[in-house]
Amino acid sequence: MSLVFIIYVVQVLLPALSVTLGLLCGASAFFMMVSTVVHFVDKGENWKPDYKECCIWVKSKRNWVGVFVLGLLANLVPDKETSYVLLAAYGVQEIASNDKVQELGGKSLEVLEKAMNEYLKESEPKEEK
Repeated sequence: MSLVFIIYVVQVLLPALSVTLGLLCGASAFFMMVSTVVHFVDKGENWKPDYKECCIWVKSKRNWVGVFVLGLLANLVPDKETSYVLLAAYGVQEIASNDKVQELGGKSLEVLEKAMNEYLKESEPKEEK
């Protein structure tokens, strides 16, 4: 059941998360840029108090950092291909760290070494006396 959940997350949730974060970042940046341009053009002389509060919110460096972080997160969410590669790497790591697999690998290596030694002994040219 957990594999089904992982595939669901990779196929559906990660692309949706990336798109949502990208849209939030783009909309926030667009709103903040338009507000900043309007503020510099009009200087806020004829504005209602609500607009001035909005402009104060836009000027906040914390909000610009928030937009930057949203954009960064939108770009750091892995796509499907990267997610599958990460999942495969995790699976291989789990298999390789299994004690039974390591024991079997050790025995297989011993059998292979014995077979190679026997073959090398047989293939050596025999010295004639």
